[in-house]
Amino acid sequence: IMSQSLKLVKEIGGVSCTYGVSSPKATITQTGAGTSGVTLTAKSGIIVTTTVATATLGSFSFIASNANITPSTIVNTSLQGYGGTGIPIVSATSVTAGSFTVVVNNAHPTTALSAGMKISYDFY
Repeated sequence: IMSQSLKLVKEIGGVSCTYGVSSPKATITQTGAGTSGVTLTAKSGIIVTTTVATATLGSFSFIASNANITPSTIVNTSLQGYGGTGIPIVSATSVTAGSFTVVVNNAHPTTALSAGMKISYDFY
């Protein structure tokens, strides 16, 4: 597990205040089908999916679980790596206690998705 850090320095009334946030970064590899769920071990990291063959303009989804997720948690996802055909678009939906859903849509009108991908995530 690696660590990401964020440091914010703000001056308030002539006094410099430093705020820091550090969260572990993990890499989680999905096993089984592209719709198989994953268990996240950190608040940020990379999900490596299995190879998917999603039809043109189609989609697939899977559940990402972590006990620290609540219904008010903000989840960010983005595509970090993909070497196949098609145009994958990644989003996070359905945030509930303990999980959220990762949705991958293929935006290409004539070519299917054809490979696994790296999806970054973070939540707070």
